[in-house]
Amino acid sequence: MTDKVFFALREFCEVYALKTIIGYCRELSLGFHWNILSFPVNTDFGYCSLSKVFSEIPEVSVIEHFDEAFLSQIRLFGFATDMRHDLDGYMREQFSCSEVASCRLYRRPTSRSDHPLVVVGNVKVKSPVEDFQSEIFRRLARLPYDVAVVPRHPLNLDEMKAVHIPSSIRFINTIGELEGLHSRADLVVMGRIFSADGLKPDDDHNPLEATINTHALCGLLHEVPKPYRWLYEDSGLLHQCSTLEEVYEGIDLWMRDTDLPGKLAKRDEWIQSNRSRYLGEIVKTLQVRSGERS
Repeated sequence: MTDKVFFALREFCEVYALKTIIGYCRELSLGFHWNILSFPVNTDFGYCSLSKVFSEIPEVSVIEHFDEAFLSQIRLFGFATDMRHDLDGYMREQFSCSEVASCRLYRRPTSRSDHPLVVVGNVKVKSPVEDFQSEIFRRLARLPYDVAVVPRHPLNLDEMKAVHIPSSIRFINTIGELEGLHSRADLVVMGRIFSADGLKPDDDHNPLEATINTHALCGLLHEVPKPYRWLYEDSGLLHQCSTLEEVYEGIDLWMRDTDLPGKLAKRDEWIQSNRSRYLGEIVKTLQVRSGERS
C-alpha cells in the first residue's frame, strides 16, 4: 500500500528541499506518493511551474485546484521559513527548510573551464538598475574572469528593457539555473550582500549550493542558523565580508586554493551526518503522520 503525502510549497527554494526529502525516501525504498499543492508567495512558480520541475519523478502529482474544504480533510506538510501564505494554517507540520537544505547532495562537474568563472547569484536587481549596483557591475566587469550575474527573481520583458549592465557580464534572467552555475564556478559571491544601504547578510541564499565546488564570499551573519554553523565557522569555504573591498580582494584571494579538495571532502562528510540526523527524523514523522486520519 502506498501512503499519500500532501506537501504545500510557497517558493522555489522549497522545491529543492522537497526533492531532497523525496530522494532520501527513495534511497530507503519507502512507498510514498507525493501530492504537491502550490501556495505561491512571489513570482517563482510563474517562471517555472511545479508540474514541470517535478515531471521527472513519477511518484509525484501536482494538485492544481483545491479549496479550503479539501485542505481541512488532509494532513498537509510544509516548510518553516520566513515566508507566509494565507493558507499556512492548514499545514499540520512544518519542517525546517534550512535543516533540509543542509542535507542536499550536489553533483560536481568532472572538469572546469580554462577561463575562471565568478558567479554572483541571488542579487536583488531593480529595473532600472540602481546607481550603486551599476558601479558594482562595472567593477565586476573589469575582473580578469568570466562573470555571471543571476537576479533573485527573473525580470519581465518590460523590466529588462531598462536593465543595462556591461556586455561582458552574463545576465542569467531565468529561474532554476543557479545550482548548475555554482557547480561550475571557480568563486561564488552570494549576491544578497549587494544592497542599497551597504553589505547585508546572505539571508535566503543556501550556503551549501554556493559552495558546491569552491569558495563563497558572503556578508556578515551575526546569528548563523544552527544547521549551517559548521559550514560558516569551520569549513574554510565561506568567507564573511564587511566591506565591498573585502569582496573584491576575496575574489582574487580564494580563486585558487590548493587545500580546496580536502575542504570539499570534509564538507561531504558533514552533509552525510546531517542526512542521518535531519532527514531521518523527517522520515519518522512522515511514516507516522501520513497514515493518520485527519
